[in-house]
This record gives sequence, C-alpha cells and structure tokens, in this order.
Amino acid sequence: MKRGYLYIAVTTLLFSSMEVALKLISGQFNPIQLNFSRFVVGGLVLIPFAVRELKKRGLKLDGKALGSFALLGLMGIAVSMSLYQLSVTRIQASVVGVLFSSNPVFVTLFAFLLLHETISKNQIAGLVLDVAGIVLIIQPWHLRLDALGVVYVLLATLLFALYGVCGKRQCARFGGIVVTCFGFLFGAAEMIALAGLTHIPALSAGLTASGADAYLMHVTTTPSVSYIVRSDDFDCGIMISASHNPYTDNGIKLLNSAGEKMEQSVIDEIENYLDGNLEIPFATGANIGRTQDYSAGRNRYIGYLISLSTHSYKGMKVGLDCANGSTWMMAKNIFDALGADTYVIGNEPDGTNINRDCGSTHIENLQKYVRLNRLDVGFAFDGDADRCLAVDENGSVVNGDKILYVCARNMQTEGRFGNSKVVTTVMSNLGLYKALDEAGIGYEKTAVGDKYVAENMRVNGHLIGGEQSGHIIFGKYANTGDGLLTAIKLMQVMLDRKKTLSELAAPVREYPQQLTNVEVDDKDATLNDPAVIAAEQTVTERLGDEGRILVRKSGTEPVLRVMVEAATHALCEENVAFVIDAMQKSGHLIRVR
Repeated sequence: MKRGYLYIAVTTLLFSSMEVALKLISGQFNPIQLNFSRFVVGGLVLIPFAVRELKKRGLKLDGKALGSFALLGLMGIAVSMSLYQLSVTRIQASVVGVLFSSNPVFVTLFAFLLLHETISKNQIAGLVLDVAGIVLIIQPWHLRLDALGVVYVLLATLLFALYGVCGKRQCARFGGIVVTCFGFLFGAAEMIALAGLTHIPALSAGLTASGADAYLMHVTTTPSVSYIVRSDDFDCGIMISASHNPYTDNGIKLLNSAGEKMEQSVIDEIENYLDGNLEIPFATGANIGRTQDYSAGRNRYIGYLISLSTHSYKGMKVGLDCANGSTWMMAKNIFDALGADTYVIGNEPDGTNINRDCGSTHIENLQKYVRLNRLDVGFAFDGDADRCLAVDENGSVVNGDKILYVCARNMQTEGRFGNSKVVTTVMSNLGLYKALDEAGIGYEKTAVGDKYVAENMRVNGHLIGGEQSGHIIFGKYANTGDGLLTAIKLMQVMLDRKKTLSELAAPVREYPQQLTNVEVDDKDATLNDPAVIAAEQTVTERLGDEGRILVRKSGTEPVLRVMVEAATHALCEENVAFVIDAMQKSGHLIRVR
C-alpha cells in the first residue's frame, strides 16, 4: 500500500512538471515533432517490460489487438497530445495543467455511456467539487485567455479521457504496460504521417528541390526574419507578405545575408529566371535540401526585443492593434512580459482579414480604442510589422515623422546622438524639419522608400531614420524597419523622460499637406518643361520658409505626384492647382486622379 502511494506521488510530480517542460522547449520544435520524440522514446523504453508482461500472461499480439492499439495511439497520443502541446504554446502552462485535470469528468461520462458503469452520488459530488476547484484556481474572470488555446486543451482532455475508457478492456487483458507501450509506438508512427502533411509549402519545396535548406519560422514578422538572418548567419531570408495591403497582394520580400533588402543585381537575376531567360537545375540524390522547423528563431527574436527594454511597464495601459497580422500573438506576449496592462485589437486573423479595417492603415480604430479605455498609449502595426504608428493618451496620431523626432531628441538629450543625422525621405513633413532645426539636430533626405533610408544610414553611419508611414530604422539594433522595436523605443523615451507621448511630440507642428496624382503623357518631358519648372519656382517663392512644393515621378505608373505643404489647407489647394494648370496649358495633362 505504501509503495502504491509512493508511485502515485512520483507520477503526480512528473506529470505536473510536463507543462512547464513543454513550455520551455515549445518554440524549438513544432507540436508533432515534439510529441513524436516524447512518445517514441517512451514506447521504446517500455518494450522490454511489455515483452515480459506478455510472456507472463502467455499472450501473443494478433491483428485485432494491434488494430486496437493503433486506434488508442491515434486518439490518446497522436491527436490528443498534439492538441495538448498546441495549447501550451497559446496559454499559460499552469492553466493548461489545471484544465487538463478535468479529465475525470470526461472519463466518468464516457464510462457511463460506453461501459455502462453506474455513477454514484459520491462521484457526482466529487466531480462537482473538481469543476468548482478548477474554476476557483483559474479564476477565468481575471484572465485574458486565448480562446483557441482553451479549445485545444479541452479537446485534448476529452480525447485522452476517451483513450483511457476505450483502453480499459485492453488493459484488463494485456496489462497497462503493454497497452501503454504499443499505444505510444503506434501514436508516434501516426505522427509521422501527420508530419508528412504539414510544413511542405510550395516555396520551401522549391528551395529544397534546388538544393537549399529551408528553415521555417512560420507566422512571424519581417523584422524577425531580418534579425535571424544576420544573427544566425543565414545566406538570405524570404518573407511572404502583403505588407500593409490586403492578403490578395501577397508577394515575396527578399533579404540578404545582412538582413537588409536584397541587392538590385540579385533581384534582376530572379526576374530573369521568372521570365524564362535563366535556368536553375534541380538537385538530385543527397544534394536535395532539407526543410526544418525554426520556430526557435522567432522566439529568440522575441527574447531579443524584451532584452532591449530598460524599464518595467508596470502601471502602463498600452493598446495594440495587430492588424490581424503577424504580431497577433507576439506583441501581447512582449508587452505582457514587460509588465504592461495590455489591451489588444486586430488579433483575430483568419488568413483573409489582414489589414482589413485595422492596423496602421486604419489607425482611427486604435484612436477610438485608446480614448474609450483611457489608455496611456497605443501602437498600430501593419501586417508584417515593419511599420508602427502611435496614438497618444488623447487619441491623437503620432506618425513616423513625430516618432523620428521624439526618439532622436531623446538620444540627443542623453548624449548618444553625436554627429549623427536623422535620415528622412522627401515626403517627410516640413514641421519635422522645423522642429529638428530648433533642436539643433541635423537631417538628410532620400528618395521615397525605406530601402533608400537604410542605405543612407549604412553608408554614413547614421543612427536613426524612417518614413512618415511608420517605417522606423534604429541602426544600432536593426537593419530594417521594425514596428515592435519602435514601440519599445517609444515606451523607453516616455519612461525615461517621465512625460506623455503628446508632450514629447508637441514640438512637431505638422503643416497642412495636399498630395495630388496627375496622369501625364510623359513624366520626364513634363518635369523638364520650362513652364512647369517656372510654376514650381513661383510656388516656392510664394511659400518661402512657411511651405514647400515637391513634384516627383511614380515608380510604377504614368503619374506625377504634386505635393504642397503650407500654413493652411487653402494655400495647399491653391498652389497644387497652379502647378497642375501649368501642366495642362503645356499639353501634358491627361487627367487628375
């Protein structure tokens, strides 16, 4: 009897530690890989004990018995434990363990339905106490639980209970060790079949067929791919993303070995291949590449971001709009880990709703959310999280220009800016340049595109740069725009300076702006037309130091973009119309879009 109690105690201790162990290594393997390893090892260890048990009972395994073991392995091992592991990746390990302890409720129910066992009043009372205890321990009214994670663990519990009830008769015949051993082995074998149905996307299949090894980070952000490529010495990185656009615009982003956007020469070669002008032979035999799970890379990136924070966010109410994109779990986990009281919207992706009426392209939703919940600050990301726009405590938008100012000014105050300059694009607002001039901070302008910003920073050694759209690059920490990093850096400034975001951004007084797309017969001819040049000069003289005009070519359309910033919207409209009129009189104008 004493030995029996000891066995129960040891079993309880080992089983209760399982959730913690699974949580610690969940990012290194996918659920199928992890459970295959667990149960194939367990089954192999039990083989000699199972053989001895069969000899002791004078039994041999026939086809019917093996079939029942296969069914038990499918229910209790392959499916139940994979769901169990999935739940551990989505909700707290402690919650998973407590919810799984509802197993007796399902066991009793299945035993009544399938084995026709009676249920006594004492059993009913015990089950009621079991459920009540689970509710009291978890206190779901105080927890923000991932609904899918709860569904996973409850399904896992239900199937494991069914596994136990269905295995009862087999245990009576063959013994528990035999049933467990072969249930484990069959379950592990069935997981191989499941593994064959997962993680074989077209892109990775093409890469391996060409001889490359593909390391899969699964649902992740563009900046995380950049980080892993450069930190883990990969040859390149590939991100499938529509960025800030609808899912129908999905494309491929290519990153070089430094985690930067791929060189144009390589892009040209790829286009040659796509056009059929270049052939790449398929690999054969041992030269065929491998596909490997690399969730650990994504988790290491999360750890990297957390390590960059110099403050606890305890007491801060932070809103996050994840755009139904790649940050839908990552962002909350990071801010929770740093102690923030986190409020999240745009965190229910279904594969088609990315960026749809949410995220940085629809920041009005976060503005309302911040005001409604009286939050201290809000951050809106785009689908692949290389952008971040902020919302201050009043619900006002803090765009990329203001973020650049706030962070550069803080670096200057702390003596970390040196002779560095802020790198902007030509589309940054005049108000930013006025504020930087007043603070004595230098700046440089590039063509539109974070690619050009990053290139300027790299060549000249500048520490920060970005675009009005929220692509912010912190040269010391990343080689590309990183929305999550931007949010962390803004939080750092707020806590360093002990000021609200509205106070920090106040020096940047945005000038009204009008941007009009004009379709013309010839972009270069229009830009070089003397009448159009004269009109631009006239506007420049009119506006003086209180405004500016910019006329630039679209890179993809027969369109010129006419942008005017001035003291009032009326002045913007007036001067845009003046330049467009010059284009029309010169015979270049086709239509105003």
